[in-house]
Formats: sequence, C-alpha cells, structure tokens
Amino acid sequence: MKRIIILGGRGDGLVVASCIEDIITVTKEKISLLGFLNDSGEDKINEYRVLGPLKDASSFSNQEDLFFVSALLKVKRSYARSMLINSLNISLSKFITIIHPTATVAKSAKIGSGTVIGPHVTIMPNVKIGNHCSIRASANIGHDCILEDFCYMGPNSSLAGRSKMAIGAHLGANSSVLDSKVLGAYSVVGISSGVVRNVNSFDVVFGCPARKIGKAYK
Repeated sequence: MKRIIILGGRGDGLVVASCIEDIITVTKEKISLLGFLNDSGEDKINEYRVLGPLKDASSFSNQEDLFFVSALLKVKRSYARSMLINSLNISLSKFITIIHPTATVAKSAKIGSGTVIGPHVTIMPNVKIGNHCSIRASANIGHDCILEDFCYMGPNSSLAGRSKMAIGAHLGANSSVLDSKVLGAYSVVGISSGVVRNVNSFDVVFGCPARKIGKAYK
C-alpha cells in the first residue's frame, strides 16, 4: 500500500486530501493518507494528524512505501513556493501524482510527478504538464498546451490550444487564455480575466482583456 503525506495545511491541503479520499472510494486503489507536514503548530487537520514541520520531510523520505504531494499554494509567491519545495531535498521519485477519478485525460497527455489533477478537469491530446502543478476542479487544458513545473490553474479556468504556462505561472479561477499565448514565469492572472496577449514573467494581470496591475514576489 502506498502511504501519502501532504506538504501543506488547511485550505489547499484539504482540497488535495479530498481528491485522495475520492480515489480510495471510487477506484479502491490501495493508498492511504498518513497526514500532513506543515509549520502551523496544529496537532490535527480535520481527522488527519500533523506529523511535524515541513523540515522533517527528509526524515520520512527513506520509507519505501511513502510518498509526498505538495499543497503549498500562495498567490504571487510561486517563486518562493518552488524554492521551498526544492529545499526539502526530497527525490522527485518520492512525489506521487494525484488524478481525480472524474478527470478526463487524453492518452497522449503527459503529467509530471507531484501534480494534482482535480475533479472534472479536461486535458486534451498532446498536453505536457510538469512537476508539482495544481489543476483545480473543472479546469480545461486545450490540445498541445505546455505547463512547466509549479503551475497553477484555478477552478473553471481555461487554457486554449497551443498555449504555454512557464514555470510557476498562476491562472486564476474562471480565467481564460487565448490560443497560442504564453504566461511568463511566475506570472499571475487574476480571477475572471481574459488573456489575449502574452504575459511577461512575474507580471500580475487582471481584467478582460487582462492588463498589468503589478508584480509578483521573488
């Protein structure tokens, strides 16, 4: 049996926990959620134990049947999030990919390690998704899109065909990206926005059409 530890806490951590619970219920796959690692100081999150702070992750990583998944989302701080995950010194092979049973994934799509695909997500042919990405409920990824590592797509967001999200890019809930456009590294698209032109790295954009309103943090 594969045992899973979520890196994170309430909010995003419980979203990932819910996906794991649904996989167990629907598919009967032999996996179990062991608990969380986070720095909140809590003993439990809902019914799950907090096993310690994030820095303890490496002490669990030598257990053969134990795997990790990240739920460390902070809007405008994707760069810091990626640095934090890399600093934990966990082998990529120890990160498990979570795909909700209701997701539709084309056979030709490729999904990296530690990525979470939520309920009712649609992933079209020839899509390439990197490691440690989070694709939330009912998001749609068009054909031939590329998502590099640490990308986030919010609920009901849509990425039209041949578009690209560079490392750490964030697409907010209910937002859409026109085909063949590029969201630069660690850029942020605010909720309910429409992207009709490329977005530069670290830019924060909002509106329809989306316009620059600020910068994300390094």
